[in-house]
Amino acid sequence: MIIKVVDVNGVKNFNNSIKDGSWLVWYYADWCGHCKAMENEWENLESKCDNDKRLNIARVNDQYISQLNKNPNVQGFPTIKLYKKGNEVKDYSGERDSNSFLNFLKSNLLSDRKTSSSKRPNRRKRKASRKKRSISKGRVVSNRRVVNNSGYDTNNGNNVNNGNNMNKNMNKNMNMNNILSILSKT
Repeated sequence: MIIKVVDVNGVKNFNNSIKDGSWLVWYYADWCGHCKAMENEWENLESKCDNDKRLNIARVNDQYISQLNKNPNVQGFPTIKLYKKGNEVKDYSGERDSNSFLNFLKSNLLSDRKTSSSKRPNRRKRKASRKKRSISKGRVVSNRRVVNNSGYDTNNGNNVNNGNNMNKNMNKNMNMNNILSILSKT
């Protein structure tokens, strides 16, 4: 659906329609040079969206912004905002060409579908044989072994990090020996 808010009828149509679906809305001013430069791209977008019922776009003239049901926060022109079910979602900040506008709108339509499909409950039963892991009080707990902070395996009595601890101790001893040998030479 395409709506042009350039009169009171456009305001009514916009206020009734924006409640449903996703909308890309361009707020513009006739005196704005950037808006005039972007007008052809927006018209190209309108022609691309004309055949697709899922794609909703609107252009709102600055004289009618105050008459909209939800007064948008428009700081400057042009301003492009995305709405979903009547609620402002985000400002558009991409390139100002029809393909970029269209990709932005379509990507947000796809994200709507992914979000709604992800809300479906997962009906698959999880296998009971799956490992359960949690970290609690410095211990890694699984259905196979419990390892405490020092690397000691409490189920098997093995020191899991034995090699790492030995290397650390060797490095400390070597550094201390180097310091002692330097001090003894002076």
